[in-house]
Amino acid sequence: MDDWLLVAGDFTPLGGMDRANHALAHGLAARGHRVSLVTHRAWPDLEGRVQTSRVPRPRGSHLLGSPILASAGSRAARSAPGRVVVNGGNASSRDIVWVHYLHAAYRPDVERTAASIRRSAAHQYYLRRERASLRAARYVAECTRPTDRILALGPVHEVLVYARRGFAAGQAMFKLSLYTSDAQQRQALARLAAQDVPVVLADTDEFSEFEELYPLVASYLAEHYRDAGAIRVDEEPRFRVFVAVDRAPIRTDPALGLPCFA
Repeated sequence: MDDWLLVAGDFTPLGGMDRANHALAHGLAARGHRVSLVTHRAWPDLEGRVQTSRVPRPRGSHLLGSPILASAGSRAARSAPGRVVVNGGNASSRDIVWVHYLHAAYRPDVERTAASIRRSAAHQYYLRRERASLRAARYVAECTRPTDRILALGPVHEVLVYARRGFAAGQAMFKLSLYTSDAQQRQALARLAAQDVPVVLADTDEFSEFEELYPLVASYLAEHYRDAGAIRVDEEPRFRVFVAVDRAPIRTDPALGLPCFA
């Protein structure tokens, strides 16, 4: 009998990845393993079979709930006594990260309507985001040390999960107006100064918002890091990469042309 920690947004039989999460939890418990969940929602049939730590999903919003789940899941993963399975970008783990990509192959044969065109556009948008995240994760995993931490600016926390790198400054992301007071920014900077953080990864579309909401962190970034380039998908810059000015790279990533520190 082993200990398993599972981190995912939902463990329900309602379809999609939620159903796979539910089946994994149910199956491990049925085999006699000790199973713990960190989640927004667990189906009633799991009660009594697993230990559940529920985290809030404000206003039912996945966007608002995501950083809360990431923080709670990452804390639980650090102290977990056994195996850890994280669903996608839900938290940071140095064990198993379950990346699901089945929807990328799905091509529905439907009549072209205004609604289907909108759905198709959204589908392509999320596919581009996923390709960029996996491309960035490969860079971070190969070009930083396992002990390094990465500063995530905007909704890029899934990249760190895929790459198995810790969050810098004690925050999964700088976004959603979370921890924006001067005192909270100074606390984040104190943590950051004590950590090895060779790379900062920023969402290109939301960098201006970051500078506006977190001026003290932005000032520190400008002083201690330089803009090394971008990670592109379909010729569009998806992530901006900043590297520490006081840490010399040892090579250049051949695919992206970005500095490597490992």
